[in-house]
Amino acid sequence: MVKGLLLPVLLCSSLPLAATPSLDISLGVPSIDTHEYQRPYVAAWIEDANGKPVRTLALWRGEDDWLKDLRAFWRKVGRRDSQLVDALSSATRLPGNYQLRWDGKDDSGQLLPDGDYSIFFEAAREHGGRSILSEKLHFAGQAFTKTLAAKPELGPVTLSYPARSN
Repeated sequence: MVKGLLLPVLLCSSLPLAATPSLDISLGVPSIDTHEYQRPYVAAWIEDANGKPVRTLALWRGEDDWLKDLRAFWRKVGRRDSQLVDALSSATRLPGNYQLRWDGKDDSGQLLPDGDYSIFFEAAREHGGRSILSEKLHFAGQAFTKTLAAKPELGPVTLSYPARSN
């Protein structure tokens, strides 16, 4: 009996699973004309409908001293989870466009349910300013594309989510 089930089980196990679509993000770091230009510290994260941070997508930073200038990120995530900050940190970036992706999972790698979330982008620059962008998002399998207008320390942000195939 076990032999008779082996082939169907092997065939089914080789079929691709339906993929969960990812949120593709294009994030701009603007070129600012100043003689004291410093690369900005940038944080990008996702919060659930209750305002609880569920996923940090990016943290571009240098020295620890300036991390607190990302005030919203610091209050929500940074001061509470130094191990996550250390694990996700990477170097600051030059002006340009950068690609990020959210796979629908939380910081623990667990797939989150469809529903309402908010995405945040915060940038702060030594001898410069601070900007924050946020957008409410609803995930229910429908495709969307949104563009968030640039702010002084953040370039435009484009969010693209493909329709989920069932």
